[in-house]
Amino acid sequence: MTTRHIMEEVPGSLRASDLMRFLKHVGRTSKCPYCEHSGAWEFHVKLDPETGQAEEDAELIEFKVEMPGALEAWTKCAAITCPQCGHFAMISMYKIAEFLSKEAKHG
Repeated sequence: MTTRHIMEEVPGSLRASDLMRFLKHVGRTSKCPYCEHSGAWEFHVKLDPETGQAEEDAELIEFKVEMPGALEAWTKCAAITCPQCGHFAMISMYKIAEFLSKEAKHG
């Protein structure tokens, strides 16, 4: 079992393209585990407060998931939703950040 410091910061903001590259790298399927949908998922991204629109490569919203049994302990996650059934999946941002760091080192 691997343990991590759960308060570890993810450097900078992560973008939709970062999440897409990470999901492709790890071989994540586009098939929903709960319905017949297979294809694009909805990403939870920040919207411009004035226009209500997202940038082309939008910044991911950081969901802070509280860790039970510890005071002020949380981890950051990105989220995706199945457009058909609404299944909500979270991806730990530290895993995306690790991938981006390795990707940067290896070109």
